[in-house]
Amino acid sequence: MTQMQIDSPNPVLVASQDYVRNLLLERVEAVEYWVEDRTTWVESEVEVLRALVIEFSQTVRDMIVAHTTGDEDHTDTCGGEWPCPTVTRLFLMITKPDGQFTPARSDADDQS
Repeated sequence: MTQMQIDSPNPVLVASQDYVRNLLLERVEAVEYWVEDRTTWVESEVEVLRALVIEFSQTVRDMIVAHTTGDEDHTDTCGGEWPCPTVTRLFLMITKPDGQFTPARSDADDQS
């Protein structure tokens, strides 16, 4: 058996990281492809879409809360300085000017 070098990444850890990453991406992409393939929607599909949007929003919200400031301006989850790279990336993705995460406007907003 060949001895692993100390600075070599653990192949089991690399494989498990790849597995988890791929599993998460497959789940997100399955929803994306399901939505992209639809040209018309029946009521049951609209209900599924509503549930997916709510669950996705809860997931993003949980990620933001998990990376909030802890003691001494460090994130609770990563332990790094706040804002951590996760919060920074979420902020840039959610607040981009051409994105879909802009707040919904009501009819009252249109009349002001």
